[in-house]
Amino acid sequence: AYEMATWLEFRRVLSDLGTVIVELILNSYEHAYAIREQPWIGFSASYEGQQLSIIISDKGRGTTEDSLMNSSSYGIKLLHTMLERWRGRWEFNSAEIEHVSGTAIKMIFSL
Repeated sequence: AYEMATWLEFRRVLSDLGTVIVELILNSYEHAYAIREQPWIGFSASYEGQQLSIIISDKGRGTTEDSLMNSSSYGIKLLHTMLERWRGRWEFNSAEIEHVSGTAIKMIFSL
């Protein structure tokens, strides 16, 4: 029974994570592609020392951390819910990415 519960929990984490990634990429697409002639969206994932890190970034117009914390966006609300449920955290950076403004969100989970 324990193995089944663990497998079901793992599937739920992956489902939540997949939904959040899609929402963040769609948000990047909406903002990065709306203002750039040559838009760029990045995705990276790494697993190191029992820690999973996922970064979604773009070369859009950038935003502020306060704006994201108070956003009514479905993707951002889902991000907060998922991080709370799975005891994750996030880091935010709205700075220059290769000399172009943009936004990067890093999700971090201890496994």
